[in-house]
Amino acid sequence: MDRTEILVREIRASAGFRVQNELELLSDNFYAFDINYKHWKKYLSNFKNTESLLKLWDQKNRAGFMLTLNELTRLLLNFLASATSLVSVTRNSVPIWYQHTDFAKEYEVKKEKLAKDDECRFIEDLRNYSQHHRLPFARGKMQLRTNELTGQFVLNRNMLNSWDGWAKGKTFLKGRNEDVDLESLIDSYYNKILDFHKWIFARIQEINSEEIRKTEVLQEELENLLNKIFDS
Repeated sequence: MDRTEILVREIRASAGFRVQNELELLSDNFYAFDINYKHWKKYLSNFKNTESLLKLWDQKNRAGFMLTLNELTRLLLNFLASATSLVSVTRNSVPIWYQHTDFAKEYEVKKEKLAKDDECRFIEDLRNYSQHHRLPFARGKMQLRTNELTGQFVLNRNMLNSWDGWAKGKTFLKGRNEDVDLESLIDSYYNKILDFHKWIFARIQEINSEEIRKTEVLQEELENLLNKIFDS
């Protein structure tokens, strides 16, 4: 058995390699969540100035206006689906990988804080609303405030309240006297999940730093050997 085969076996058997795979799984799922959020924000950025708002709300542009709302709804559904997937994957992996450790206890505390957050609970139920009741169609509002034209995309409060399936999102909706501002809601939720996953990544890397480094040393040696083979 040559040195390259030995290195491959040692790498695959190492604790650091296991941790790298853990981080890759979490990273792949976070990527889908992150890119769907960025697509949502990029599309919204098309309607941030007066000229684009006037064109969008032009009565002669009814078809374009409806197409915009449909596209926002599609992007919202993608975001909700990736959020649900990310939550499920994280919940079914991190506590199992690190059960009976201090990290698992820290994770549970932070997870419970999010689980009790009204916005997070509403987002979770909104996914169920879209799957089992009806699509959460975005609606547009335009207002003139202090000589500045502003556009807003919302979910209709009365339409949301007509569904009796709200379990976790009931508190968020209760007593609301206005429609749900989608951009504000999605931004706030995204940032909470982003902070949570930054913490998870940092802690996994911190508590496994020595094992990761050992594996990286082996991987560097393997890469150098392969480069020599292919360059020869």
